[in-house]
Amino acid sequence: MPRVTRPRAASAAAILALGALGAVAVPSAAQAATSVTANYTCHLPTGDQTGDFTAEVTLDPAAPVSGQPVNVNVDLTQVPFTAPVQVNSYDATLTINVTGAETSSFTVTKSSDTPIPANEPITVQGMTGTWTPSAAGDDTGTPGSAVVNANVALLGDVTVTCEPAGDVPGVPITVG
Repeated sequence: MPRVTRPRAASAAAILALGALGAVAVPSAAQAATSVTANYTCHLPTGDQTGDFTAEVTLDPAAPVSGQPVNVNVDLTQVPFTAPVQVNSYDATLTINVTGAETSSFTVTKSSDTPIPANEPITVQGMTGTWTPSAAGDDTGTPGSAVVNANVALLGDVTVTCEPAGDVPGVPITVG
């Protein structure tokens, strides 16, 4: 049986962190769902890990109106990695920054007690949050920092922080 070292277990948490970053941006008001790809660097005790990921982002309602809550759902659909060891559970939080007609931020979160088996693809379904626009006009949603607290087999609790690597595309949002 292969021995799993602390760096491999920490890598599992970093890979999960990349997955938790699925909420890269908010799609425009005319679209019910948008596929977005971004690059992030995750910081963990064994070193930094950088990678691209793709997510589907959905707004409800699809056409935001000032003063009315918008539910944001994020489904991570592709990560170029697998978890080298089992991730037993995790709590993830990502900040989305909004600029334009207003300056604000909100978070999307996900908690899961469903294990992600070792050497299996990582998908994170159902990161959710609520944003209430405060002004009508054109905005841009861009990703900010993320924090993942994971319980990883053979290591225990691991916290991973992630930041955008380089320019991250913002997505326009028109608020009525």
